[in-house]
Amino acid sequence: MSLKETNESLSDRIKRLLSYVKSDSTSRWRLFDYNNVEIGAQEYLGGVYKAEKDAVKNADYGAMWMLAAITGDRVLKNSRLPYALNFKLAQQNLKDSFLMGAAAGQYYLYKSKRFTEEWGPYSEPMATAYYLLMDIGNVLLFEPENRELKKSLSLAANWLLGKMHKNGRWEIAYKNDSHDPLLPDEYDYRPTFYGLLVAYKILKDQRFLDGAIKGADWFVENAVKNGYYLGVCGDTRFAPDFATGQSAQALLDLYETTGIEKYKNAAIDVAQIYTTSIYSHPIPSMLQKK
Repeated sequence: MSLKETNESLSDRIKRLLSYVKSDSTSRWRLFDYNNVEIGAQEYLGGVYKAEKDAVKNADYGAMWMLAAITGDRVLKNSRLPYALNFKLAQQNLKDSFLMGAAAGQYYLYKSKRFTEEWGPYSEPMATAYYLLMDIGNVLLFEPENRELKKSLSLAANWLLGKMHKNGRWEIAYKNDSHDPLLPDEYDYRPTFYGLLVAYKILKDQRFLDGAIKGADWFVENAVKNGYYLGVCGDTRFAPDFATGQSAQALLDLYETTGIEKYKNAAIDVAQIYTTSIYSHPIPSMLQKK
């Protein structure tokens, strides 16, 4: 902390975020026609499966809506959020009966007009928890009466609940063409259950809370107690990453909802493991490192 130099206030940083999002040049904001609906997203310059340098995506939906709410900025409200919202609704699979309600993919390829994941043509239950249930849940905090969003949330939650195995676990992903599990030799050691908790908090459907509890019980017994975790970035067979840290918050939220102590204790165990995994460099100082 002694090395930290804080020269900018939080308000000024928020203003910089607003300027970045509003500027077409810095945000690389683009509009596209998708099934006669105009969707908006940012250009993505990284590699994406079968992309032709045409991948776009959006992130941090809750932050976008919160920024609009606290600033009242008209450009953000009128020229960004409506098209980002259309992008989110278009991101849900409504064509494939097996994947009906799931996230169609994090990225949109505008040349071929389709959604895909970064590392291949597959669909993850965790991605549905992320890009539909959590993102839509965040937007509903600011637009609680939006019926279309609630419908999409319900569809995603029912898909996630329907794909849960009887013991409370999920597959890591399904191949889009055959619907077979992508990695049948591995388990989903990630907080996928949290998507159902989000759905319960908004829709008040007991089935979703029961599903979240069942999924969390499997996660505690098989992931937390064994120290087994997977990541969400998709590289190297889903190598562990920040999803482990997010597991701690998911368990804490479930503890606050249910009052069941084992979820709080499990959250502490996860946090301890995650802390040891990220603290792998020398203590910061002005000394040159070898």
